[in-house]
Amino acid sequence: MKINLGIVIENKEQTRETNLATDPFMYTGQRNYTWSSQEIVVNKYKEGTLTVHLIDAKNNQAAWVGVVSEIIPNKQEKKQIAIEKAIVEVFESIDK
Repeated sequence: MKINLGIVIENKEQTRETNLATDPFMYTGQRNYTWSSQEIVVNKYKEGTLTVHLIDAKNNQAAWVGVVSEIIPNKQEKKQIAIEKAIVEVFESIDK
């Protein structure tokens, strides 16, 4: 049995669309003004994905593949807890 681990960390942005109720336009005295909806960033975060492949060494084919994705906490003390939780979650899916 061989084990292959893959870890990917992505920087992501949470966005929302502007609207007239929450983001009204500012009139500057010109007669030709316009307002259009835009996507604005409201949060930036990191998302981590752990992939585990259990490989049958005889025929070199995957016997089982597990994947879990989670948001990575900003605080250092919470990162270890999140890593342990993700590992437990990915290996719990072996029985399913």
